[in-house]
Amino acid sequence: MFEVDCLVQGWPQYKELADDKQISLSQLLSDVATTNVFAGYSLRLLSSSYLGPCIRVRRSTDGATQDIGFTGNIVDVSAILSFVGSGNGFVHTWYDQSGNNRNLIQASVGLQPQIVNSGSLIADAGLPCMQLDGVDDTFTLSSASATLSVFAVINTIDSQWMLSGGSTIFVMAAEGNNSSPDTAAGSPNYYRNNGAALERTRQALLGSYSTGVKLVASVMPLTGVNGDLFLFRFQSGGFNFAAKVSELIFFSDDKTAERGAIVANIAQGQSIVLS
Repeated sequence: MFEVDCLVQGWPQYKELADDKQISLSQLLSDVATTNVFAGYSLRLLSSSYLGPCIRVRRSTDGATQDIGFTGNIVDVSAILSFVGSGNGFVHTWYDQSGNNRNLIQASVGLQPQIVNSGSLIADAGLPCMQLDGVDDTFTLSSASATLSVFAVINTIDSQWMLSGGSTIFVMAAEGNNSSPDTAAGSPNYYRNNGAALERTRQALLGSYSTGVKLVASVMPLTGVNGDLFLFRFQSGGFNFAAKVSELIFFSDDKTAERGAIVANIAQGQSIVLS
């Protein structure tokens, strides 16, 4: 099992990576969070013991797919661009680096997030990201744990559902700019970056997350899931999330006590200015 003992921090921008700028694995998230990782997805390497690919990319020109690994502890940008060419590239599979084999697979071509646009990598703060179209792009995390702490790196101005599942729904960009309370079971706390817990109304969450700025959104503890968790859309259809996304980490316990250190580590790895 992935013990988060190698979630790397201190990453440079992908444009600056070179053979003489390899990143040290000396600073690890294991210093602050070593247990109960349910699944880990990122466009950077999360574990030095993980030897699998980062993503599987589909190119628009002929529909072919190819696994893409890492270089310099970040997804292999050169390999992506070489494979896709002058067309568009989409993410077919986002591999789980936790060792739990909970890979996110989207076989329907129209529902796949985009990572290359007309031969150019889609990026956020100088690092690779996926672009969700806000129409139908989605993944499903099967058989989610009953209790979850979730950390997501997003950049959005949208006001739709980030995650939903069963009778439990929680939003990271709140649906509707109103004062209604959010509907997540267990009354979890929501956070932006390393700030205090946010007011649990849709209006407050919208103002905190839908800013057009790359940030770490987190919620904990989310309880009562016990089933499939629908990513970037409302469970019954519609209300899809338009955003740039580069990292999703799920823990199967309450990480409130460790949140500050986890967020700081993610922020360094994703070139996020905490505020």
